[in-house]
Amino acid sequence: MGFADASANLDSIARKLNVSVSTVSRALRGVRGIHSATRNRIVIEARRQGYVLRGVERHREAEVKNILALCHIRSPRGSAEFLEGICQAAQPLGFNLMTHFLPPEDSASIFDPARQPPCLRENSVDGIIFLHRWPHDVVARLSSQIPCVAVVHRYPGTLTETVGFDDRLGMDLLMTHLLGTGARRIGFYGYCQEMTWSRSRVSAWMETMLQHRLATAAEDVISIKLEEALSEALVAKSYSLEVAAERTRQGIQAWVCANDSTALSLCHFFQKRGIKVPSQVQVTGFHRQSHIPDATPVLTTVRVDSREVGVAALRRLAHRFRYPKEPPRVILLPCSLEMGETTLAERP
Repeated sequence: MGFADASANLDSIARKLNVSVSTVSRALRGVRGIHSATRNRIVIEARRQGYVLRGVERHREAEVKNILALCHIRSPRGSAEFLEGICQAAQPLGFNLMTHFLPPEDSASIFDPARQPPCLRENSVDGIIFLHRWPHDVVARLSSQIPCVAVVHRYPGTLTETVGFDDRLGMDLLMTHLLGTGARRIGFYGYCQEMTWSRSRVSAWMETMLQHRLATAAEDVISIKLEEALSEALVAKSYSLEVAAERTRQGIQAWVCANDSTALSLCHFFQKRGIKVPSQVQVTGFHRQSHIPDATPVLTTVRVDSREVGVAALRRLAHRFRYPKEPPRVILLPCSLEMGETTLAERP
């Protein structure tokens, strides 16, 4: 590479395009990891300023896809296994993985150039993976511009694919076990309207109750607040816990909980109120989570390999790169039942 105009330099190109000098240098040298659109803009501007480009196309290596994983600061432990799976799949696919953490309340700042990750500001992102629950309008806007895949949470009406759990299979495993112990009055604890996975699991609970012609009542579905559903810590006291304790005294024999965190919160609250688990009431979780600190009792729950979810999410992005016109899909990974101390043994 040489100069036709000595006044032209990397800095002038970077200032003109509002990108870093290192990005300009890497693009002109054909280094991997630069988005093709960004590379083209830089090459065009370099020619306009008088650069004589020699061999950029000849020395350019195969394009590498840049993947941005968007996470929330308040749930770093809950992201760890998903991210581990994403990292595991990135190298074989030849993808360059970047992560960006934001507080949930600052999600919209992803569009603010002053606060964006450099790769997004420089238009060098090929695909996005959403971890946790992001505002629907943020996801809709980004997915209209960049291929996107979400982990667990769904965004109907957007171009975002979702990789999650087979909630119906998991619920069927839990309910079949509880019915085998003799439980018939089974409630659902932890319904949160804002969380699509919570809606899916309460629907699966209702479907199983109807399938077995068991009585259901609105009072047997206990809602929790959004901050409780998002919390990675155990909830010590809330109105919903009080309601669950009262319904238990009125005859509920078992609670299927929306996830392991809510199930542990319920077990600890019952213990404080003198309600014995599982002899007086049985409790199950949903989705074994390794980031929850060791605690008693050990929950009966269902397990999904979170690393496999991360791997599947990145593979779906690779599929969308190849087939961009395909309609978005929901990919569900199977669950397996894990026995614990919070339910009784099944009857012969």
